[in-house]
Amino acid sequence: MIGSRSSRSLAGALVLAACAYGLPARAADVEVSRVKLKLPGEGWTVSEKLPYGVDVSSSALTVDGERRLVTIGPAGSRDSMVMLVSATRGSGGVTVHADCDPADDFYVRKFNRGQSTFVPLQCLRVQGPARMPTDPKVFGEEFAAALGSQHAAIPPGGYAVAIDVCNENGAIVEITAVIGSHFAGLAAQPAVAGVPEGMPPGVAAWADKLAEEALGTLSSWSGRMTVPPVVFTPPSSPLPAGVKTALAAPSATKD
Repeated sequence: MIGSRSSRSLAGALVLAACAYGLPARAADVEVSRVKLKLPGEGWTVSEKLPYGVDVSSSALTVDGERRLVTIGPAGSRDSMVMLVSATRGSGGVTVHADCDPADDFYVRKFNRGQSTFVPLQCLRVQGPARMPTDPKVFGEEFAAALGSQHAAIPPGGYAVAIDVCNENGAIVEITAVIGSHFAGLAAQPAVAGVPEGMPPGVAAWADKLAEEALGTLSSWSGRMTVPPVVFTPPSSPLPAGVKTALAAPSATKD
């Protein structure tokens, strides 16, 4: 298992309502709470809106949020991606907590932007190439429930991306993406520091771009978040042997 992706204050167990299977989507805005997700190209499948599950058993806290699962490529193949996007409209006293410490086999970027004395944690973590676990609960209960509701599957090997960002008003965007090993990343690769050995710079650059888009939605009137191009190219060599990837299941807390 990889290093931990520890407690997020609002990411408790996802409670799924009965919903239809995902529907094909063209490049268009997909609403996830206040976020308008723009997907590149065609071939995507988008789930119905899923409730933003949070454990509020010990408080009267209510959260205005949603989740959606988006997928592309043959299910469970190295030419596929599954991505859970979660977002809220904001709630006072709510913050995001994530493990953003450096790790040898991770590309980690801590943004920590903020204009007040309270600077919320804003973190990106990427690992790969590595072999993926067969149990989706490794990536969190809400991720596993979303996959189960849509009959989606995790690619057998590739990259895991975790993005956790929030602002001073408590608006949150969380992304968990698992991408097959044939993922090409960004074709135009800007300089990226701190990329671990074996990880293609284009993959880190793609994750950087997605994290920047997620951050941008927090201060945007439109809430637009554009997903960078998702391109798969068969590798010239086999996937290197690696540890099983795991993003530790989050827990719910309240400030």
